[in-house]
Amino acid sequence: MRQTAEVASPGPGSPEGMPCPARMMEGITPAGQSRGGHSTLLAGVVRYVVLALLVWAVGLPVSLSGEVDALPGGRLEEVGGIRLAYLSGEPYQMGLQQGALLREPIRDLVRGYVLGHLVANEGAGHFWLLAQARFVATDYPEALRSELEGIADGAGLSYSDVLLLNTIPDLLTLAHRLPSAELVPELFSPAAPLQSSSSLCTAFAGWGGSTEGGRLLVGHSLESSEGRRLRDHLLVTIRQPNRGNASVSVGLVGSVGVWAGMNEASIAVALASSPSVDVAASGQPLPFLLRQVLDDCVDIESLTMKLMSTPRLYGGNIIAADGKAPQGIAIELSAHRQALFPAGVLAEDLARTNHFLSAELASSQEMVLGARDRQASESRLSRVEDWLSRNRGWIGVDKALALLVDIGVGAAEAERGGGTLQSALFVPADAALWIAPGLGADTGSFVRLVFPELSAAGSGLP
Repeated sequence: MRQTAEVASPGPGSPEGMPCPARMMEGITPAGQSRGGHSTLLAGVVRYVVLALLVWAVGLPVSLSGEVDALPGGRLEEVGGIRLAYLSGEPYQMGLQQGALLREPIRDLVRGYVLGHLVANEGAGHFWLLAQARFVATDYPEALRSELEGIADGAGLSYSDVLLLNTIPDLLTLAHRLPSAELVPELFSPAAPLQSSSSLCTAFAGWGGSTEGGRLLVGHSLESSEGRRLRDHLLVTIRQPNRGNASVSVGLVGSVGVWAGMNEASIAVALASSPSVDVAASGQPLPFLLRQVLDDCVDIESLTMKLMSTPRLYGGNIIAADGKAPQGIAIELSAHRQALFPAGVLAEDLARTNHFLSAELASSQEMVLGARDRQASESRLSRVEDWLSRNRGWIGVDKALALLVDIGVGAAEAERGGGTLQSALFVPADAALWIAPGLGADTGSFVRLVFPELSAAGSGLP
């Protein structure tokens, strides 16, 4: 079944993210001085009231101007239960298209997930989250900030709401994994305990002698305890910017960053989170960097330089590959350190999960990656690498999809997460994406999507 919605463009002259009632920092002032129970109770009541007002305000009906209702260049489709947003034009226009087309899902995600779940259940105040979000946003490229503004205008939300939607997972990772003197004291409270990750990510790539016909295959799997909250807000985004590469990527509605994707230059990337004590007070989240890689890069060298030279808030594991060569590389990053792992001569495949293999980077994980989490990550990596080794030379689309299912089975056996949130396989040579959303996917759950926008013939590439 295919459902399509279109919106039409602003006329000429139009312009080109709460309080926390849970784990309140009782008895602590911003200066670290004790305070009485009465003032603490009053502060708690105020926080609850403000949170309720924020959630109520986001739930109000939206009345958009006629300009938004006249926006061309964007459309929304649903194919086999997969939601696709086609966006084009300048950054603000692409944001406006997404905001208008996905107005209700975006508002629901802000209201129910960001304000109602993450902020309400985490040990940081809404004011300080916004302050830090706006501080780090100064490091974002102007194009991404403009796109965020477009999403806010299209969805009838404030820029702050959309900024939090795009950055709050990163801010909470910093707040609850590493209380740091670099950062705002009341946001990064020592009272907030270190937590296990809610997500398990696996990324792999195969090409050359490892795959049938030598073509590049890049897989990405996300298992998450937040699956039941997020599965109705997944989005495949096809972008055709006026400047830069056309691309297709996976993520959440209302987002400008990407978890995994490919572009018209046959570059494919996939992210696996990997926590570390090496974080920074300013820089960019990795999903934003991967988006810029897809927009700007045409080979391994340019994407490696982009990832290593741009200031980062924190790190993670990235599988990046070029289908033209073909070749791939694993890049392990923290805020200030990096390690590159090219594939071996005899093994043209790579995989990463949620821990670092670099000894130097691994030493930065001891305080923030618990023994159980590390064991689960190592077990998944061993399982994937063993599968790649046993099938080397025979890996085609069918086998790669079977590996993605096996990864989900392994996560379920480890009793972690809420099941598979999303599995994706990118095949740049075919400009194709195989994707299965939801929990408990098998190979029959994957939908094949082909994007002529990314074909070599349409892009002018050789």
